[in-house]
Amino acid sequence: MSAKLSSKNFYGGNLMVKCFVALVIFFCSVGNLFAQTETKVTINVDKVLIRTALERLQKETKVHFVYDEENIDQDKRVSLSYTQAPLKIVLEDFCKQTSLRYEVKRNLILILPGKADRNVNRQSFLMKGVVTDEDGESIIGATVMIGGTSKGTVTDINGQYTLEVQSGDLVSFTFVGMTDKVIKAQVNKKMVNVQLESNATALADVVITGYQTLSKERATGSFDKVDSSVLSSRPTADLSTALQGLVAGMQATEKEDGSIDFLIRGSSSLYADKKPLLVVDGFPIQGDFSSINPNDVESVTVLKDAAAASIWGARSANGVIVVTTKKGKKDKVQVDVQAFVRIGTNPDLEYIMNQADSRTMVDYEMRAFENNWKMAAWEYAPTFSKIQNSLTLA
Repeated sequence: MSAKLSSKNFYGGNLMVKCFVALVIFFCSVGNLFAQTETKVTINVDKVLIRTALERLQKETKVHFVYDEENIDQDKRVSLSYTQAPLKIVLEDFCKQTSLRYEVKRNLILILPGKADRNVNRQSFLMKGVVTDEDGESIIGATVMIGGTSKGTVTDINGQYTLEVQSGDLVSFTFVGMTDKVIKAQVNKKMVNVQLESNATALADVVITGYQTLSKERATGSFDKVDSSVLSSRPTADLSTALQGLVAGMQATEKEDGSIDFLIRGSSSLYADKKPLLVVDGFPIQGDFSSINPNDVESVTVLKDAAAASIWGARSANGVIVVTTKKGKKDKVQVDVQAFVRIGTNPDLEYIMNQADSRTMVDYEMRAFENNWKMAAWEYAPTFSKIQNSLTLA
């Protein structure tokens, strides 16, 4: 399997989601079966025991073979000589020589007796039991099948099953996200409880787009991702300032208070708010970038197309900026220090400090008023002129 699914989550989800996942797993399983039988095999054995031939095939193909020794003639010998031949061809030749047959069950190949020998000296009985997971909880909907037949059943709401079998049958237990298990039916063991283990060995590589996790092959849509290595190279204490010019199609406008408004792919409305939605660690926030420390940011993902609307709805009409912060890691203590140095010209302190104090300025203005100095370049000169004219006329 290519994914690990928890049985608890599977039960509680929507029915449509369950059906979709089951359909995907079915087609993946079909492809896996086809790939196993088409595996190229190189084998050269001459008159060896059936067990030896199966061991050689398992070693060459890395495919597990399951069989019951009671169904195999211990003295029968087979000869196989193939070079880069499909496993299907080799198995057909093997079955012709041994009067056996094979059946593929997901990641297993069952070696079964010929159909003519199935009902010879075989006793039928009801096999019952409970199928549970590693935590001991019942698994609902697990498949219980008799190898080589289409006869089977599924577990009920309590994880229980009842199946009519014959002694010597190979009964397989399968469930999505669990490792398959095959048990031989025995008359003296009519109650068989089975515990399935989680299949946690085939997790696929993923890429985080900012609002969901996808495999690299399925990552579509228009989005840009900025890593912390790029942000840390910019000497600024404001995340919005550090993002300027890093994302194509995102325009930045600086306001009077120094804050920055972003516009993604142009305006979507004449009167509505044009700011993109800001999401931090999966939670939308109403503030701005001033509350986010750039040193705490792991990555910033900017979603620019309609795919974001499937997650955030109408709030993402202007795009979404997803900020992912750094998380704690199991390792040695590490301290990072960032220091920025700005080099400029030496300021002329005499020029900067060469200004009159407030008392000198008042005396200067009073003297100008008394002497009716004409200072066209001074913004208060016309006012003083009007005041003096009024006093003269009076």
